[in-house]
Amino acid sequence: MEWLNDILSGLDKVQGLSAAALVCFTCIVVGYVLRFIKAFPNNGIPVVVILWGALFMLFLADPRANNMPQRIWVVRNLCVGLIIGFIAWMLHKIVLSKIEEYVAKRFPGASDTQFFNRKESDPTPTEPTTGEKK
Repeated sequence: MEWLNDILSGLDKVQGLSAAALVCFTCIVVGYVLRFIKAFPNNGIPVVVILWGALFMLFLADPRANNMPQRIWVVRNLCVGLIIGFIAWMLHKIVLSKIEEYVAKRFPGASDTQFFNRKESDPTPTEPTTGEKK
């Protein structure tokens, strides 16, 4: 049961993080999840990550003070979330991509995102024919 105590203490540490740190971490996770979705274009990931930061910050932000109008609270937290999303994207672009390159060079095949490799005996897919001969 020691492993369960380790997991619970780790969750307590995550729960103690600030909203900004959690938003930044989730932005990076969302970016990696989108990266594994082949149908999603890579050049759209930064936009989604930045917008995710803005929206997720609204859910994690401190409650609105009594003397602060709601519209100011919403705009303030949206702007802070946009900035955190941008920082998370730049953190990936500047730091994490260098780590990915190092791991890819050090451990060939570690950067391969395919979960199922085609067997050598499997036929390669062909284009459908239209019935016309060339």
